[in-house]
Amino acid sequence: MSKTNEPKTDEPPVEEVFSVEEILDRRVKNGWDLASANDPDCLGLFYGIIGKIELQSIMESRLMLIKECETVGDLPGGKTVYKIKSVAFLQLGLSGDSLDLGLQPCKKHQDNTGTKKSSSLSGGVSGGIFDIPQKAAFAKTWGTIKSATNSIKNTTQQAAAMATSQVKLGKNRDSKDREKLERRLLDELQRIFTDTDSFYYCLTGDLTNSLERQCELREMNSNKDTAWWRTVDDRFFWNKHMLEDIIMMNTPLADPWIIPIIQGFVQIEKCKVEVGYETAEPSNETFTLILISRRSRFRAGTRYKRRGVDEEGKCANYVETEQIVCHHHHHVSFVQVRGSVPVFWSQPGYKYRPPPRIDKGKLV
Repeated sequence: MSKTNEPKTDEPPVEEVFSVEEILDRRVKNGWDLASANDPDCLGLFYGIIGKIELQSIMESRLMLIKECETVGDLPGGKTVYKIKSVAFLQLGLSGDSLDLGLQPCKKHQDNTGTKKSSSLSGGVSGGIFDIPQKAAFAKTWGTIKSATNSIKNTTQQAAAMATSQVKLGKNRDSKDREKLERRLLDELQRIFTDTDSFYYCLTGDLTNSLERQCELREMNSNKDTAWWRTVDDRFFWNKHMLEDIIMMNTPLADPWIIPIIQGFVQIEKCKVEVGYETAEPSNETFTLILISRRSRFRAGTRYKRRGVDEEGKCANYVETEQIVCHHHHHVSFVQVRGSVPVFWSQPGYKYRPPPRIDKGKLV
């Protein structure tokens, strides 16, 4: 992969992904250092890395990439917010063939992306188990068996062949079940990021902290050269675990690849209000209204299955909603929070207004 410079246009910045073994290395390369190695194939453009999906017993590791996004608006300071529209999955295997990720083609390598490598999964490769002519366990002349010994020998060979075939069928069945589960998981992840329209990110600004907390953090870190993503609110950093490998590199070269993503809602609108009613010539004033809802990544779930707090004080279905009004250089913020009743309780059944059942008594 290669990090490109942010273009001076309204289009969101993009990166290029290459199908080479260097992607698997725990190293970060600048610019085209990667492109000059091993003559890589450019698979297309993407807008950022969400993180790595790793289920060792089910499927190979994959990188989840931002395939499509749309611009929501600008935060104070001109920091653009984007909404994720669709994602792609890049398999981190060493297989020679590159999968078609459906990414937007790169203008510089458009010829390369248009050419697909031929696959030899079916045809072109001889010597498979079904291509070798098998010796019949029994001859065509069943009635000319010379001795019982030969009959027993042939019957044993047939039984062994049947047992071997059953083992292979069992392995194939397990492989098919694993592939089916893998496809189901990937489809579900695709649906979550495509259908919900609830995942947002900003490449240069903090969506996780309220305006008040950001001011406090700036004062605390005024003399420190700290990457902005290191000060985000951990409660709303939804893809933190998926980016753990990149974060553990602990190098400034990895900072551009770390994009904190929130789940919730962001809307930014320019509003006009008529002022000067007391004068003969009323005028219009323009201000920006920003609404940001952040959902906590801790104890998130359906309201009937996630209730109360845990031992660490994390409240179920916690959401922080911030309203920001911007007029010229003035910014005003109002924050509201909501969540489950902050006690140890659970809900019997699925009533709309259930009576809380306290799960823990007084501490002795």
